[in-house]
Amino acid sequence: MRTTVAGVVGKFLRERTYAGVLSIGKSMFTYVIGFLSDDEVENRRLCLGQGLIQDDRAAYRLTLKKEGIVLDLTDEDYELFNNIVITFVDEFINTPIVRQKQEMDQNPYFQEEMSYRGLIPINFLSLMERDFDLTPRERTILNLKFGCQLETY
Repeated sequence: MRTTVAGVVGKFLRERTYAGVLSIGKSMFTYVIGFLSDDEVENRRLCLGQGLIQDDRAAYRLTLKKEGIVLDLTDEDYELFNNIVITFVDEFINTPIVRQKQEMDQNPYFQEEMSYRGLIPINFLSLMERDFDLTPRERTILNLKFGCQLETY
């Protein structure tokens, strides 16, 4: 069943970290997602001493809050929210103006010029709305565990 999710995405303080807001049904969530480099993923696997761990949790650090409280997500919850957040972040990252800004941010000449002129780099926010095909199980999770109050026809 199709469910509309509204989201706001913005680039956060660190290079590979994004933050935003999700509106699902009658619930609002805030999130921060950080992407790990390949080296960080491997180091995390070694530190945890668990050998192979779920790729999504190894490659991304997703923190989800509702009403300011960090939510403890099961693997199933994590996969559901991760898929929604990644959809918004991926679209945000691939927006032409954001790509252009990221290229400029990585250009040492541009950084020096900005510093010389006393200019502050501007980060972008993007408001998006997307439809997701959610299974009955995913809708039940969102309704019962997270109070989204999605219609269940």
